[in-house]
Amino acid sequence: MDQRELQGDEPFEIEAAGAQSGINPMFGEWRQRFDFAPVPHRGTGGPARRAFQDRIRTELTNRFVYWGEVQVTITLFLDVQTVLETSETADVDNYAKAILDALKGPEGIVIDDTQVQALTVSWIDSHATYFEVEIRSSPDDFMIKPVTFFEMPDGLYYPHASSFWDVAGPKPSTDLDRYAGLTISEMMAGGKKHMRHVLRQAGLTRLEASRNSVYVETQLRGFHLSRLADSGFDIVPISEWRARRKAWTERDPETAKVLTEMASNHRESVERLADAAAALGMARK
Repeated sequence: MDQRELQGDEPFEIEAAGAQSGINPMFGEWRQRFDFAPVPHRGTGGPARRAFQDRIRTELTNRFVYWGEVQVTITLFLDVQTVLETSETADVDNYAKAILDALKGPEGIVIDDTQVQALTVSWIDSHATYFEVEIRSSPDDFMIKPVTFFEMPDGLYYPHASSFWDVAGPKPSTDLDRYAGLTISEMMAGGKKHMRHVLRQAGLTRLEASRNSVYVETQLRGFHLSRLADSGFDIVPISEWRARRKAWTERDPETAKVLTEMASNHRESVERLADAAAALGMARK
C-alpha cells in the first residue's frame, strides 16, 4: 500500500506539487541526476574539485534544506572497462567525500555532513558517465530556504526559516511566528541544560544525564558552532536575537504576553521534572 492509498489523494497532490517546485522533499525523499562525470576528493587538484562542487550546487533544484538525520545513496554510472583496466577512476568512497561536501551549506541540501547517518555508494556499468544522489529523511525534517541559525542557552545553534510551508505555498513568518519559534527553542534548550545540571549534581554521569534529559529536549537539531563557522549560513548570537525580541515585546506587549506566560509555565514544569528525575537517580545509586 503506497502513501496515496494510506492518506488519500489531496495530501499526495500537495506534497507532489511542492516537491515538483523544489519547496519540499516527497514525503522525506529527494533524488537528482547529475549528467557529468563525478570527481574524486583525493588525487584531484583544488581548482578542479571546487569547479566540480560548484557545478553540483548550480544544478541543485531544491529550495529547502534537511536539518535532521539523513540516509544518502550515491550511484555512480561508469564504464566498467575504464574502472577495471585503467587508473582513471578512484575508489567509490573517494567520490562520496567530494559529492557530500558539495551538498552541504546554504546552497546545498543538508546543513552539515554530521547529519549523514547512513551512506551507500556504488557504481554501475554504463556507456554514459554521470551520477545520481538520493536522500531520505523524516518527512518533516526540512526547512524552506533561507535558513538562519540562532544561538540557544545550551551553546548550540538552531535553524529557523523565514517562511514555512502552507497548503497554498511558502508563507512568510510574522514577528509572532518568529519569536514564538525562537522562544520554544530557547525553552527546550534551556530546559535540557537545567535538567542535565540537576542530574549531574545528583551523581549521574555525563552520558546518563544526557540520556535522561531527552524528555525536555526539542526535536529540532542543534549544531555546534564549529560546524557552522565557515559554512556561509547566517548566525545570530543569543544576546542579539534576545535584544530584538525584547524590542518587539515592548512595541506589542499584548501579543507578546502569550510568550511570557508560555515560558514561565514551561520553566516551572522543567524544574519539577528535573527534581523528580534527580530524586529517582539518587535512589538508584
